[in-house]
Amino acid sequence: MPAGKRLAPALSDLEPVLRTFGELDIDDATAPLLVGMSAATINRRLVPERKKHVLRGRSHTKPGTLLKSQIPIRTWAQWDDIVPGFVEIDLVNSARMPV
Repeated sequence: MPAGKRLAPALSDLEPVLRTFGELDIDDATAPLLVGMSAATINRRLVPERKKHVLRGRSHTKPGTLLKSQIPIRTWAQWDDIVPGFVEIDLVNSARMPV
């Protein structure tokens, strides 16, 4: 959910508190403009800030041949997933970022 949808309704309560504790430094003429800002405007104004905080992984799964011969690969006929406690996990890069 975009931040504007949650932030816009709460701004009228948050603005005086943030100004009291020095977390928001705006003048009295700007305060009503901030409180009246729509959710869509908040989201548009946050785009540059969000780009600064994009999480990027340090490494991703890379293909290698050193362990390929040691990793058992099962075909469709070898599955025994009815046994209680059977778990299988795939480690896949789903971030859609270049590797």
